[in-house]
This record gives sequence, C-alpha cells and structure tokens, in this order.
Amino acid sequence: MNHHYVPKFLIREWADEKGEVQSYRRIRGTLEIRRATPAATGYAIDLYTIPSRTSQEARQEVETRFMQRVDSMGAAILRELVETGKRPQDSKRASAWTRFLMSMINRSPQRIRAIAEMARSHDYSNLDELEPEYQRRRAPHWPPTIYDYIAENRMDFDEELAKGALTRVIDSSRVGEVINNLRWAVVQIENADWTFLLSDAPVSYGNFKNDDAILIMPIGPRSAFLAAKRADFLDALQHKVRTRDFVRQLNEDTVRRARDVVIASDRKQTRFIDNRFIRDG
Repeated sequence: MNHHYVPKFLIREWADEKGEVQSYRRIRGTLEIRRATPAATGYAIDLYTIPSRTSQEARQEVETRFMQRVDSMGAAILRELVETGKRPQDSKRASAWTRFLMSMINRSPQRIRAIAEMARSHDYSNLDELEPEYQRRRAPHWPPTIYDYIAENRMDFDEELAKGALTRVIDSSRVGEVINNLRWAVVQIENADWTFLLSDAPVSYGNFKNDDAILIMPIGPRSAFLAAKRADFLDALQHKVRTRDFVRQLNEDTVRRARDVVIASDRKQTRFIDNRFIRDG
C-alpha cells in the first residue's frame, strides 16, 4: 500500500494546470527530475504497515485510522489558513493543525528509520516481574519463558513499538501545547521570482524554550505558515524581511533537510536544488 509521507492534498498546492508537479530525487548521486501527479510522488510502499498483525486491516491501522485522519483534518484547515491568514477560532481545529505539523516533522522515511532503530535498541532484559503473568496466560505451544517469547518474536515487538512510538510522538500533548500557544500567521508572496519548495522535511523550527523560537512550513508555492513566541518576529517576517531573502532561506532549509524528495511547481530552481540536495555517500 502506498503511504504518503508528503500528503497528496499538500502536493496538489504545487500542481500545474495538468495536475502535475516537478519531483526531484537523488538516485545514486544523480538528480532525477520528473513530472508527477500528487499520487505518484512523496510516498513509500507500506511505510507505516505493521507486518506482524494478522489481518490486512490491522496491518494498515496506522495509515487508515491515524494518518488519514490527520491528513483529512489538515487539508480542511489548510484552506482556512490560506483564506483567513489566521489561527482557527475553534480550539479543536487549531489542535488538529498542530497535530498535522507534528506529523510532517516525524512521518518521513528517514524519521521512521530513526524511530525503528530506537525500537531495536529497546532493552527487554528486565522482565522478571512479568514472568508470573506470562506463565498464567501461557498456552501449551508458547515458548517456556517470557524471555524466550521475546527472543522468538523480537522483530514483531520492534515493529509494534516503532509504529506505536510514531503515533505517540505525533499526538504528544506536551509538544502540541507548545505549538498551540505560539502566535500564528500566514505569509503570502505575490511578486517573487522564486516560489517556495516542498520536501519530505518541510518544517523549519528551533528550540521552543528560547524566546526567539519560530516554526515555518511552506503550504503552497506562494504561501508559508509561521508560528512564533514573539509578535515582533512574525511582523518582521511578514513585513520587514525582503521577500527574496525569505524565500531563498526557507528553500535552503527545506532542500538541505530533504532526504527523499523535493517538490516544485516548475524547474526554475533546478540548479539551486541540485547544489543543496543531499548526495549519496
């Protein structure tokens, strides 16, 4: 199943009159450029699948019951943000947008690999207190101890732990509350030579413990979402920073963080992307 780490609804914002975007990938060191529909880029097969589950429905639970819900709400609120330029008045809708932002930070193949690596390093060596309960529930065909059970099913446990950790990170109330409490705005650019780029790592953000922390994500070729603690930071980005400088710096960050794909509305920035997109090795 194709799982989009860059949601189709977001990619569509960059599509031309034929419904296609420019998709850039680094293949064995060479920049591959192709026209693609939103459905045909920014995805990986079975990225969020839990292979150990017995039914297809259960294996796809992270995608169908979590990611699709996050994206559905994100798509609706994106339109509201672009039209009003302001935070949704309804707190639940604001929280849903925050959850979408957090998904865009954590759902890429690179982040999934990092979360899986953390799961594989999980320590299952101190399970003595669970042994009595295991023995009480143990079926005749099960391994003799809980440690044997873990050893035989370690890969399945790691998958469950990793995919569960992904949804918990995206749903973190602690981080979500921090973003919800920032000041929000949308920047629209009209007469710039360059437009914003999109990638598998589109969110720029700093340490939110600092007063100068800011979060930025492109939400269209001429629109970017901003969130900051300080109103003067938002004002500067909206009205005082040169548009060309702002677009260039955000695109620089977006491309340098990318590991799997960069998406553009045209090919005007191909050299810019090629010079900054990570090269194999």
